[in-house]
Amino acid sequence: MFGSKKMDIIEDKYGLSIKFSWFTPIAIFLAFFCVAWNSFLIFWYAMAGGMGASWIFFLFPLIHVAVGIGLSYHTLCLFFNKTYIDVDDQHLAIRHTPIPWWKGNINLLVDELDQVFVKQTKHRNKNGHSNYTYILSAQLKNGSIKNLLDI
Repeated sequence: MFGSKKMDIIEDKYGLSIKFSWFTPIAIFLAFFCVAWNSFLIFWYAMAGGMGASWIFFLFPLIHVAVGIGLSYHTLCLFFNKTYIDVDDQHLAIRHTPIPWWKGNINLLVDELDQVFVKQTKHRNKNGHSNYTYILSAQLKNGSIKNLLDI
């Protein structure tokens, strides 16, 4: 077994297992941001309800409510979720747990796979610094390419 705080890799006679933690320090900032964002919305609706405001005061912030729910969900995933990639003689499986993720889990038969590869994309910020993103993809025997995981 080798790895880091964020990733554990185990290779044995049964196959390959990789466990990847989603946590990053930005999750702490996002948690405080979500509390402030959602608290304001609760305050807004409490005030509008207490004043007997018209329907527009309840309808207007609905996009903000959706953002608050989505960002809170994502932040909870950053704190708790781990991704498991398991490969054996028969399957390649990717699971996100304990909180379900919108991209879902993937289970492919090895017989369907032609190749598994990682695509690296370089991004430059306005200060000239570079950072990279990676996409784990599979080329299937039918010629199609399936993106499996964004890293």
